Amino acid sequence: MKAAGTSLEASLRAACSNIDIITQGTTEEVLEGLVGQNNTDCHTGKPIFHSHTWPDLLYRSTLSAWEGYKKITVCRNPWDACVSYYWWSMQQTKNSQILIREKDSPELAREKFRLFLETHSEFDLPSQISELSSFEKPCKWLAEISRKFIDPSIGTYLRYESLQKDFDELSDSLDIPKEPLSRFKSTQRVLKKSYQYYYDDHTRSVVSESFLDLIDFFGYKF
Repeated sequence: MKAAGTSLEASLRAACSNIDIITQGTTEEVLEGLVGQNNTDCHTGKPIFHSHTWPDLLYRSTLSAWEGYKKITVCRNPWDACVSYYWWSMQQTKNSQILIREKDSPELAREKFRLFLETHSEFDLPSQISELSSFEKPCKWLAEISRKFIDPSIGTYLRYESLQKDFDELSDSLDIPKEPLSRFKSTQRVLKKSYQYYYDDHTRSVVSESFLDLIDFFGYKF
């Protein structure tokens, strides 16, 4: 989550045929062209697969390991991802007392961000991912989902930090045209600061401990 997966899926439509599955975006994203395909249950009218369906859940849902397919996902520095997730969450609750405002001092901004990371929240989970706790600290919840995308079956990891370059290389391997990646969910961040601005020593450690395996796996640094 918060690693440009929607943008990647939209751009990979060029490699899809009319029999492939494409998960649908939000109402805003549909208007921008991210329309679902072959992902609606004919009995319930609901999506079959959530856009954040991780590999193991996909394989268990379809009773297949999807042999022969190229498995691709995106990774992102977790300290940066948590800041992105904060702003995405604040878009849903714009009157929140922990909404960081431009007039806030750096100390107040960091305290609001700390409260976001460490306050238990209720998550509205789609049925496809109901195995996760719906009441959890946002930092831990995001870490649990991100961890599920580190899978031995994944053959190609694109890095958010070099996403266009990595996508161009992927396009060459798939023999599809190199195009600028579509951009979705990129307007929520009100305070245009680097992710490091939001952290103090304590919150830096909170994220480090929550995402320890992901940080080790990809070699991320603060």
